[in-house]
Amino acid sequence: MRKLIAALCIMTSPAYAENVLDSHFSNPALPSSGCFVRSYSKSHLATHPDQVVTEIAVMVSALSAGGRVPLLDVFVTLRGDRFQYHGLATCNTKGKGLICLLEGDAGAFTLTGKNNGALRLTVGRQGMRFEGDKFVEISGVQGDDRVFLIPNVPGELCN
Repeated sequence: MRKLIAALCIMTSPAYAENVLDSHFSNPALPSSGCFVRSYSKSHLATHPDQVVTEIAVMVSALSAGGRVPLLDVFVTLRGDRFQYHGLATCNTKGKGLICLLEGDAGAFTLTGKNNGALRLTVGRQGMRFEGDKFVEISGVQGDDRVFLIPNVPGELCN
């Protein structure tokens, strides 16, 4: 009985908790390792008039050395704009999630794992900024673009 209790304590200990890197970025049971894309339907956007993001993608960057601190590419497309904006983020583990900083002081976000291999991206209070054919910002304190649920998709969708 003591061995069972000790094993349960180890399995539930925060030090042994599975991080989103393991559960979502290195999980062979998912359609891909590190490819997450969400395209919002016209009906979803109609019921969320304050949402400006029409598509968001998070993927392990080709620049990543494959270590425990990944570089992530983040892509967003906005309403009324066909241009896809890009940011590169460096992430560190915190508990079961990741805290990610966009390159060039362009803001921050956190990633946590959800069911079915999806990621929950929460925009930091300082927002997220992207540069493309113009500068755009996603607010972390107002509007409908503060939290995104992004499913894991087949890797060819991230190529």
